Amino acid sequence: MIVAVDISLLQTFLEVARHRHFGHAAEVLCVTQSAVSGRIKQLESTLSVSLFHRRRNDIRLTAAGERLLRHAETAVLAWQRARQELSLEPQATVRISLGFPLDLWPSPVRPGIALLRQEAEDLALRLEVLPVALLVDRLITGVMDLVVTFEPPMLPEFTIRPLPPLVLMYARAEDKSGPAVQVDWGALVALRQSRESSDALPAPIQVNAGFLAGDLLADHGGAAFLGKTTIEQGGFRPDASVAPIERPVFAVYRSGHAYLEQLEVVTGALARCR
Repeated sequence: MIVAVDISLLQTFLEVARHRHFGHAAEVLCVTQSAVSGRIKQLESTLSVSLFHRRRNDIRLTAAGERLLRHAETAVLAWQRARQELSLEPQATVRISLGFPLDLWPSPVRPGIALLRQEAEDLALRLEVLPVALLVDRLITGVMDLVVTFEPPMLPEFTIRPLPPLVLMYARAEDKSGPAVQVDWGALVALRQSRESSDALPAPIQVNAGFLAGDLLADHGGAAFLGKTTIEQGGFRPDASVAPIERPVFAVYRSGHAYLEQLEVVTGALARCR
């Protein structure tokens, strides 16, 4: 049996799940709390399930609610994308959604976007910074067209295109002598660090993003493996005694994508950036 659901019901469900509070969800949606409650009841009635455990000051998803969460996110994102596609400017032929972790914004994403604005003015873009797991999930469900990542999903339906690697240099804050900061750049980089820079590991502070390490060095001093842009912006000093490490970067998209030609234009621009 096919059940039709108003997209506003799914949007309301997502906000209640996110805030775990009907009143806070109502504020975000600019409706009354009773309207939020009514929408959730309507959605539960339509699906014939209970989506939330309702206790005083404690709203939690049921097992059915947990199962709906991913599908609701996919449906709402797809609807938002459809609206964006219909509102494209006359000169834009298609919109490509591009997702990436924040550490890949300085290179290759930012310079790649600059090239595209010069060479492909008819191409509209939607950029999203997300955790890698969520990027892959949206790529698999078709909500996102292209992902730039360190760790591509090894699935047969996807094209994986190598991009210039992210070059990591061990850098120090010159005016402060704080502790070393270890950035989780992945297992291969960690192995290289342990072999080639004995003072870099173990570190008392560990983070999962290079920009966080840069902020810590700026605030407290220390040393860490960082990308070139972060080093230059922070005014840090590369340690010439420690060999640079290259972390592979990849562009990933579905091989039979409807916008394959445009995706190849985007990846081509990214591939020319270092």
